[in-house]
Amino acid sequence: MDNNDNDKKIDEVGLSPKEVEELILYIQQNNSWEKLYECSYERKRIVPKYFSMIVDTRTNDVWRIEFTDIVGIKEHNVIMRTENGYNLKEKIYSWLNRKMEC
Repeated sequence: MDNNDNDKKIDEVGLSPKEVEELILYIQQNNSWEKLYECSYERKRIVPKYFSMIVDTRTNDVWRIEFTDIVGIKEHNVIMRTENGYNLKEKIYSWLNRKMEC
């Protein structure tokens, strides 16, 4: 298999640098600790305090992301990565759009 994204299975595709930039902006607007009251109490969105990403230097794509110190759910940290049978980008946005559990 070559490095062409079209030849990869959907669960092997990471986030490109452009998609990472868009994700960071999305988090700042919708799930930001800086806007904790607005995001969590008014809009009932989950709010991770921190997130970290691991980049594959062969492709410069993010293949793993971890969210920690999360307001609104019981889990302390959540890890998502490629090769787990789901589209990473869709999984991240779906998770960020969840409503608070507690």
